[in-house]
Amino acid sequence: MEGDFFVDYSKLDDIQRQFIQAKFDQNMMIIGKAGTGKSLIALHKLSFVPEGKTATVVVYTKVLQKYFKKGIEALGLRKNIRICYKDGGYPAHSDYMFVDECQDFTKEEVNDLILRGTISYFFGDNDQTIMVFPNRTPQTIGLTCMALGVKPIELFKNYRLTIQNAKFAEYVIKKDDIAKRCFRIGEKPILFSAPNYKGQIQTMIDIIKGQRLTRVGILLPYNSIQDANRSYDGIGYLSVEYVRDYMIKHGMPVEYKIHGESTLDFGTDLPKLVSWHCSKGLQFNDVFIPFCEYNYYEYRRNQIYVIVTRAYSRLHIGYTSDINTNFYPPISSEYYTIPSATTKI
Repeated sequence: MEGDFFVDYSKLDDIQRQFIQAKFDQNMMIIGKAGTGKSLIALHKLSFVPEGKTATVVVYTKVLQKYFKKGIEALGLRKNIRICYKDGGYPAHSDYMFVDECQDFTKEEVNDLILRGTISYFFGDNDQTIMVFPNRTPQTIGLTCMALGVKPIELFKNYRLTIQNAKFAEYVIKKDDIAKRCFRIGEKPILFSAPNYKGQIQTMIDIIKGQRLTRVGILLPYNSIQDANRSYDGIGYLSVEYVRDYMIKHGMPVEYKIHGESTLDFGTDLPKLVSWHCSKGLQFNDVFIPFCEYNYYEYRRNQIYVIVTRAYSRLHIGYTSDINTNFYPPISSEYYTIPSATTKI
C-alpha cells in the first residue's frame, strides 16, 4: 500500500538488504536524514538475529514503541523480540540491543544501554534531536560512536520524502543536503487557510472527508490544553486535546495520544493526533500542520523539521492571516501549491 512503513523484505532494494544482513558480530551506528529508512532497516535486521539469541529494541516514546510492535506484527517477525520505550523497563541484558532515535538519549542513557547488550546497533540523525529539556542534554552521535568504538555508516538514499517536500524541509532546517538524496516526485506542500483557529481545524476535517484521506497525521505542539496554557505560548488550542475535542464534536472520529492516554492503532485508517515530540520516527501519507502563523522560539526549529518530514505523500500547511516565515517559506514562494478555499467559522 502507498506509503506503508512496514515494507516487506522482498520489496527492499540491494542497499537496504546489505545493511540488514551486515555485521552481526560487532557494534554499528547507522545514520541518515529523515526518510532514509533507518527504522525500517532496524525492523528487518531483527529477523536476521541468529536463532536462540535475544534482542531488545529501545525507542524514545510510547507511540514509537506501539509503532514498532505493529511493524513486527505486520511483517511477521519473531514474536520474542522485546520493544521498550525510554524508562519503560529494560531487560538486564540482551545479545543484541537496537536503539532507535539515539540522538535523543543522554550520555548516561547511552552508556547504560551499551552495557546491556553484547552487540549494539544504534540509529540516529543529529538534525532530529528534539528531546532537549532543562537539565537534560542529549549526546551527539559522534560521541556515541566513540562510546561504541565504531565509525558511523551513513544512509544516503531517501525513501520517504518527495523532492518537493524535501526542499520544504531544507528551508526549515536551513540546510541544502536533503532534496538531492530524494528520487520521488510529488505535490508541493499544500496551503490551507481560515479566518481563525477553529476554521483551520474545520478545514482539516473538510479536506480529510472530502478527499477520503487515509493514514493521516495531525501534529500539534502540545499534548493537553493544560500543557499549552502553562507554556510560554499560553494558548490551549495548540494542543492534541483541543483539536481532538473539536474534531469529535464535529463528526470526525480520531485516534490520539495525550500523556498516559492513548487510542492509537496503526492498523486503522482513522486520523492520528499526536504531539510534535511523539511524532518522531512516524510516517503518514498525509501530514497536517495547522497554526503555522504562530511565532515559536528558535529551539523549535528541529522539532518543526521533524514534523514536516513525516509525510510520505502530501504535506498540508495551515495558517490564519499570514505564515511565520522564520520557519516556513513565504506564502508567495514557489514552495507551495495554490492555496485551497478559505473556510469561514
